[in-house]
Amino acid sequence: ATISNTITFVGDVDAVGWQVTIPTGWSYASTGGDSPPQLTPSAGTTGTLGWAYTSPPTSPVSFTYTLNVPAGTTGPQSVSAHLLYRAGGNPEAEIVATPTPLVLMAIPRRHSADTNGDNRISLSELLRVIELYNTRFGSTRTGAYRVVDGGEDGFGADASVSGSTPVTLARYHSADTDRNGRLSLSELLRVIEIYNTRRGTTRTGAYRIDPTTEDGFAPEPGG
Repeated sequence: ATISNTITFVGDVDAVGWQVTIPTGWSYASTGGDSPPQLTPSAGTTGTLGWAYTSPPTSPVSFTYTLNVPAGTTGPQSVSAHLLYRAGGNPEAEIVATPTPLVLMAIPRRHSADTNGDNRISLSELLRVIELYNTRFGSTRTGAYRVVDGGEDGFGADASVSGSTPVTLARYHSADTDRNGRLSLSELLRVIEIYNTRRGTTRTGAYRIDPTTEDGFAPEPGG
């Protein structure tokens, strides 16, 4: 994961530092960008990372840093940052960077519905999502599901869940964009939208990875 940072200020500063808290298990890899700090963390550092400029920089300052993310990471991950500075002989001051926290989402290489991994959603794969969507608690449709390792798509219907309280899972179905352990009608319609992708007049169901969308995927008309 590579994160871009920009520091903008007015007037002179005597010292500038950048401090970041990263998720458990993540580690520092490298620093780059247009004007990287001269002091950087050691490769492999975990927990809290620190950067500093040995000479007062000129505003604006931009740099990037790259983090090692453990294999198998799923769900939202938070990174928080603080700007530390001294100016005009005053004591050290601190500003919380925005957004706070910065929430990162690991994007899977394929959609959960794409059980054969061909970057397309077929009718049978869509029907499987509809099956999960139709999960009921008694007579009430909940769309609740659970993680089932080794299953066709890694998930299964959970008819034991009632109400609308979010359920915390080890991982979530790609269609479950609000990560509440349930598939809603709007989330099902998004899968149907991808399923209906066409190349000319031929339905292909092709998709591609797109981290800017609500689910991390986008229809691929040329696929």
